[in-house]
Amino acid sequence: MKRRQHEAEQSFLHLEELGVIPRHSTKRPIRKTFQKYKEKKGSPIKYNPDSDIQKKFDLEVMAFLVNSNLHYSFVETKGFRHFVAVTNPQYNIRSSRSMSKRMTGLLYKNLEKALQFVLEAELPDCHNVAFTYSEWAPNNNQNFVAPSIHYINRKFEFRKIALCVDIFLQPTTQQGPM
Repeated sequence: MKRRQHEAEQSFLHLEELGVIPRHSTKRPIRKTFQKYKEKKGSPIKYNPDSDIQKKFDLEVMAFLVNSNLHYSFVETKGFRHFVAVTNPQYNIRSSRSMSKRMTGLLYKNLEKALQFVLEAELPDCHNVAFTYSEWAPNNNQNFVAPSIHYINRKFEFRKIALCVDIFLQPTTQQGPM
């Protein structure tokens, strides 16, 4: 019995030397919860929601969601909130509703500006440009149309850009059997 106790004490001494457990205790270290750590450290001052750094973060989150094919509700998961709190707790995490309503418009404006810049830079050098469109009608009796532009730029890169998706105003004239 004494031999096992001696071996246990030796292993604790070895752990103390490695810095795994504090020297003043031979007991298992107490694990503090994230909430207690946060209370002890104090809540950081959050960025102003209208500040440039917060807007840039919001756009980066939107780009992450879009590129990862994730739903807006992903920002409300425990894991995402923990990740942001660990990386930079000063960021405000918007709700999924705020992301879908407010941030989508902002992302669209930035995308529209970038698209306009690309087209203005590349189209003057193109000799052949093709315009196509796709049309479809879901079950709600509305027709949608999506015009696209296709070209090869100066660097021989094939570009296919959907310009917009819009409701086609011409009503359907098909009628079912009477």
